[in-house]
Amino acid sequence: MSQQDMALMAHLLRRAGFGATRQELEGYLTKGYEATVEELLNPGDAQSMPDDVIRRYHTDMAEMRELYSVASYWMYRMITTRCPLEEKLALFWHGLFATGYSKLNQARSLLNQIEMFRRQALGPLPDFLLELSKDPAMIIWLDNNDNHKDAINENYGRELLELFSMGIGNYTEDDVKECARAFTGWTLGNAEYMATRASKDSIWPYSRMLGISNTATTTTMTPRKPSWVKPAILMARTSSTSSPSRKPPRASSVPACSNFSLRTRWTRTASR
Repeated sequence: MSQQDMALMAHLLRRAGFGATRQELEGYLTKGYEATVEELLNPGDAQSMPDDVIRRYHTDMAEMRELYSVASYWMYRMITTRCPLEEKLALFWHGLFATGYSKLNQARSLLNQIEMFRRQALGPLPDFLLELSKDPAMIIWLDNNDNHKDAINENYGRELLELFSMGIGNYTEDDVKECARAFTGWTLGNAEYMATRASKDSIWPYSRMLGISNTATTTTMTPRKPSWVKPAILMARTSSTSSPSRKPPRASSVPACSNFSLRTRWTRTASR
C-alpha cells in the first residue's frame, strides 16, 4: 500500500465518519477504496457498544430522560459504530432539523428523533420530511401541537418551506398558510395523559424524592399527601444531624405536554 492510498482512505473516513485508527485504515485498504465506499453507503449492523455494557457504568442511561445521558449515549455509538456514515449523517440532519431539550424537556424524544434521522438519512427527501412532520420532538419544538383548524399556527409550515425544503423566495405567504392548514391535527396522541404525569412528577421511575430519603428513614409520612409535597415534608422532619445546607428540590416546573410518548396522532382528523 502506498502512502497516497493511505492518505486518500484517511480523507474518506474523515469526511464519511469521524476518522479512523491506523489499524482500521489498513483494514479498509485491504478491502479497497470502492468496496469501502459501498460499505459506507449501505450500512448494516452497527455493532456499537451494547446497552448493557454502557449501563453497567452509567446507570442514568437506563431511562434516557436527562440530556447529558442521551448525549453520552450517542457519543458512545459514534465512537464504537461500524457504520460511521450513518452517524455522521444523523449528526448533519440533527444540525439542520434542530430541536432542543430546553423546550422539549424530554431527552428520550431527541434520541428517538436521531434514530429516525439514521433511518431516513440516505432516503428520498419527501419521505424524510413526512417522517419529520410526524416526529413528536419536532411537533413540540415548532408548535404544531397548537395548530388546529380553528386556530392556525403557522410556525411549522413556515419553517418547513423556508428552512427545510424550498428556501426563501420560492414560496408565497399563501403557500405558508395552506401548508399550515394541511398540518392541522398532526399532534400528540396522549398529550393530556403525559401532561398529568409531568405535573405530578411521576415521570421518574422512582420519583425524585429518593435523593433525600437517606435523611428521613425514620420519618412517618402523613397519609394522603400529594407526592409533590413530600420533599418539603421530609426535610422539615429530618433529624438535627442532617446537613443544614441540604435543600429540598423544587417542585417540577415541567410545562404541560413536555414529556410525551412517541405515539403520534398524525392523521388529520381535526383538519380544516
